[in-house]
Amino acid sequence: MENPLNPLQKRKYLLLLIRHGKAAPKNVGLSDFERILTQTGLEESERVAAATRDKLRSIDLMISSPADRALETAHIFARNFKYPIQKIQVFEKVYSADSIQPLVEYIRDLGHIARTVAIFGHNPLFDGLAAHLIPGFSRTMPKSAVLGIEFEAISWADISKVKGHLLFFLVPKKNGVQFVHRTRNVGKQ
Repeated sequence: MENPLNPLQKRKYLLLLIRHGKAAPKNVGLSDFERILTQTGLEESERVAAATRDKLRSIDLMISSPADRALETAHIFARNFKYPIQKIQVFEKVYSADSIQPLVEYIRDLGHIARTVAIFGHNPLFDGLAAHLIPGFSRTMPKSAVLGIEFEAISWADISKVKGHLLFFLVPKKNGVQFVHRTRNVGKQ
């Protein structure tokens, strides 16, 4: 049984990696940073956000890349979870990092402040982060996908020391969402 007064007791933490929806092509006169979601990107993000809401009660903290397409995706999830948009934290390194290390350090610094954290961002950063956190995970995250990674730890500071478990992987399909669920032997497909 979990004792909220014991700071050294392990608890379950859930990290959601949410890749932005399909965005306008790079050749439409916008910088990469300014690219916005297409109609397909909006619709897929909406479907995946609703499917995620059906699996979770709430999200305690939302963190986003500052790129327009990631923030638009975050706003769709915020609306679905009744999360105040003004509370979405923007972390520039989710957009510009050359490695996963700045993001891992940011997550580790969260300590105990939230149990369910959603991060909205980009590939190849998310593919690398997922492979780092889940032993044997080698899938590519398509646009609008949600990867739920569960940790049993004392705080977020432990995520580099403990193995994450794939709780769910939601992928948009033409008129719905594909739900992939694995909790053991993630590397064995």
